[in-house]
Amino acid sequence: MEQAMEQSAELDRLKDRFVGEWDLDLTIHMPDGNTMTGRGTASVREVSRGYGIESVLAYTVGGLSYVETDLWSYDRWGEMIHMFGVGSDGSVHDHTGRWKDADTLELHWRGIQEGGETEETVTATLGVRGYRSNQIGGDHTW
Repeated sequence: MEQAMEQSAELDRLKDRFVGEWDLDLTIHMPDGNTMTGRGTASVREVSRGYGIESVLAYTVGGLSYVETDLWSYDRWGEMIHMFGVGSDGSVHDHTGRWKDADTLELHWRGIQEGGETEETVTATLGVRGYRSNQIGGDHTW
């Protein structure tokens, strides 16, 4: 019989803040200063016996439809939250980060996308309307 390890407060916090069904309001800040907004939904559930969460996001930004599936958890040895995401545009990102305050999680990713170096920051805040995502990137396009 497997013995479960005690779940960290950080993992409990992640589940408490995000598990559920959400309406999304998104604002994407592009490197050139332009802003794009969109709306969508998120369905978030516990996975792996409660040691992670899976989110499925579906939204429209700038007239383009997008779907993303993310796997989230807390790495207790590295003391970081990871969000590994696969998007309907073929993108694959492993964001890492920490809580900025009681309700705001900030995650970062840096890598190659569409032939160039790209950086992205995702800030997820639990608010009145649910999950809010702000993404800031190098040459990132949607």
